[in-house]
Amino acid sequence: MITEETKKRMAMFLKTFTTAAKVGNGGDSTNPSSNDLDSVVSSASSFSTVLSDENVVDFNATFNSLNGETIREFGIFATLPTNEAQFIQMQTNMALTGSVTATATTTDTVMVARFNFDALGPFTATDVVNITLVAEVE
Repeated sequence: MITEETKKRMAMFLKTFTTAAKVGNGGDSTNPSSNDLDSVVSSASSFSTVLSDENVVDFNATFNSLNGETIREFGIFATLPTNEAQFIQMQTNMALTGSVTATATTTDTVMVARFNFDALGPFTATDVVNITLVAEVE
């Protein structure tokens, strides 16, 4: 069981640290130890996260560089410290400054989740693709 308060905080964590999205044309399953999409086509030109409920995060991505491409996968990515000591340093800095960005930790971008789907496209030069992923922490 996860408590209601922990669900809220996990959703806040995802909202705060998920910083990017990509689409690709690899449609099969991804190795769980992989840190990127199978075959990246484009990074989001615009990306935002919103808490739509206490334990629900909306990840909104816009892609506009897909001319001639077909997409089959969508991934979201977080910028996170690279080890436990750096998480502790980040926690200390946040307690002292109240800011997530005021950290001196080394970070990596890691894939949080990947979703494959039936092919969409091909797209034209003027097509804009908006993808919203709604994640509920349960």
